[in-house]
Amino acid sequence: MKKFLILVMVAMVLLLASLPALGGCTAGVSQEEYDSVVADRDAAQAEIANLEAEIADLQGQIEVKTYTEVGFGQLSLFSYSGEAINVGVDQEFVIALGSNPTTGYMWQESYDETILELVEKTYELGEEAKQGAVGAGGVEHFQFKTLKTGETEITLVYKRPLEEEILEQKVFTVNIE
Repeated sequence: MKKFLILVMVAMVLLLASLPALGGCTAGVSQEEYDSVVADRDAAQAEIANLEAEIADLQGQIEVKTYTEVGFGQLSLFSYSGEAINVGVDQEFVIALGSNPTTGYMWQESYDETILELVEKTYELGEEAKQGAVGAGGVEHFQFKTLKTGETEITLVYKRPLEEEILEQKVFTVNIE
């Protein structure tokens, strides 16, 4: 769907860029051709609006979830980098990220300890690993508790503990009211 949206946007830009050059009927383009391009542009704009609405709806569905499978109770779960975490003071939430410690890579957290407390860091085997697949990964869980109001960031980097190279980085903004 992402590729389709990008293709539609590229087509839109190309169509919009060509309209000034067409200049209506004065540039040697028939009114019929001009009207066809304008209709295509309008259809592309409508499709983009529909896709943006669909994306917003999907983002709303994944933004906040509850996570009970691994014993965290009814805590909010976050796993998408850039996600805003809105919580109150003295509340807890969980960030869950795919991980495969068999490769030596693990998520390493950094955060403001005056605003947040790391309550627990756990790892759960994925289904393939539970069935005995060698080298299969799972999920790392970071359970945080808010200490006071404010805004802060949690940065998680996926790297081997003794190496400098970072394989991946995720940043979460936490708004505490």
